[in-house]
Amino acid sequence: MTQDQVFVPKTRSQIPNLPSFDAEKEDALGASIPNKIMNELRDALGESPMGSMFDAATYLVSFDLS
Repeated sequence: MTQDQVFVPKTRSQIPNLPSFDAEKEDALGASIPNKIMNELRDALGESPMGSMFDAATYLVSFDLS
């Protein structure tokens, strides 16, 4: 078996093709995230196996309140 090496950048500037930090739109700790990024995250989670499992569980557990 081969051993793969993974590059984990220590700073944001080491990540290629990533826009620079904009203090007006973002928070350094990630407390405020733009809606565009949140929508991309929701799309990615919705297409993942975990997202599909959550949707199925929600469908099975939900009940009619009327």
